[in-house]
Amino acid sequence: MGERITEVSETHYEGDYSNPPSPTENLSSASEELLPKSSCVKQSIPRGRRAQHTIPSPTNSSSSDSETGQWRSIKKRLLASGFKKEDMSDLNIFYDEQPMPIDCFFKMLKEKKQWTMSTVVEEEILGTFKQANEDQLENLNMDLETITKTAEMHFETKNEDSDRGRRNRHAFNDLKRNTLDCMMNEAQRVNKFYRKIVINGQYTGDTMIRLFGQWVASVNEFLQSCVDLVRSIFHPVIPPKLSHHENHGNEKERDPCEKIYHTLFMSFSKLCLLHPRPHRKTYGIFRNKVIMSEADIHFVQTFTPFGADGSPVLIMNCEVKREDHPDRRRPMKTWIEKIINSHVLGKIGIELLIESYGSFFSPYAVGIVCLRSEIMFLFLDISIDHFDAITENLCLDGKRASIHYTKSYDILKQKDRSEIMDIMFYMAAIQTYNFLFPF
Repeated sequence: MGERITEVSETHYEGDYSNPPSPTENLSSASEELLPKSSCVKQSIPRGRRAQHTIPSPTNSSSSDSETGQWRSIKKRLLASGFKKEDMSDLNIFYDEQPMPIDCFFKMLKEKKQWTMSTVVEEEILGTFKQANEDQLENLNMDLETITKTAEMHFETKNEDSDRGRRNRHAFNDLKRNTLDCMMNEAQRVNKFYRKIVINGQYTGDTMIRLFGQWVASVNEFLQSCVDLVRSIFHPVIPPKLSHHENHGNEKERDPCEKIYHTLFMSFSKLCLLHPRPHRKTYGIFRNKVIMSEADIHFVQTFTPFGADGSPVLIMNCEVKREDHPDRRRPMKTWIEKIINSHVLGKIGIELLIESYGSFFSPYAVGIVCLRSEIMFLFLDISIDHFDAITENLCLDGKRASIHYTKSYDILKQKDRSEIMDIMFYMAAIQTYNFLFPF
């Protein structure tokens, strides 16, 4: 990809953040070395960001008559939620046809923007907590499809005094009891593990004690989120029918709500030592239009008081969807279209483009999409020249960007969780400068 062209002088942290001191060193001395109170260095940024302050003149427009959808709208202010996958194609940004293996995806992340970790961080911190997640939550395996189907069968026959009704009722009660017992046992197991290693003095360093306290609280929060999710399926809100003419398909409220999955993923990210932030509003100016975006969750680097100026650096953002219904009648060229519809793909693509300027991986951007309990990672792979051409409304001939993505992984299944731990903990190390800061 091209080199950054324009340099601006701004108040920023001095020093090599890809190689900060070990988190086990004294925090005050590390802060003096890493974050001096007053420093000014040059930071290279894409020159296209200048176009974000004013809308380019229509006389410089290169909009093509072939453009469709949102780009032909007469409105100057648009929402990211209004875009479709086809609108991204008009920017020469395309989703890959097939998902990328998770190990290749992780390797690509590290090649695009390196982050140096000491042996202490890699082995003592990341190694310890990845192993703790695998060992202490190894029995937490839930299949939402099985839980949902069992609950629905019970609701259909719960008033029947028949063999079928009794079988469904027994299956429902057994599954509910076993599921909740599993989560209770895991909570007791985790708390016992915490007492053994921390209270008994297995770790004495301030950083490890702090991280273990954060981790055990996050595991319990994640288990509570799992309980809330299961409870919403086993005991949904079923409003009474006011007449016999009401549609039977609407008698059960659509639970669980999206907020439950939102909370589930936030709690899961915390047990990987990440710090999720509430959604925030951002914007981008592309093709003479101001586009507003509001992702559900985002992860930013620690915001410190030492010479901080401007917005924190984005690590990745996240979009949460309770369910999705792709239009099976549309021709599908990519694997991702089979599980996510065009509107959501357009929204995610625009959000990645907007966030690419302020991203740690700039001009690239990393995102996550959550579909119920399953998550997949995405990566916008775009050149600076391409980004500039979009912001300045220039010709895009010869330019092409890709959105790489992985397959989906179910965070309620141990095997899937273990496959994504490396990426999650890597992002956590970037977020807190190798765990130097507590938030």
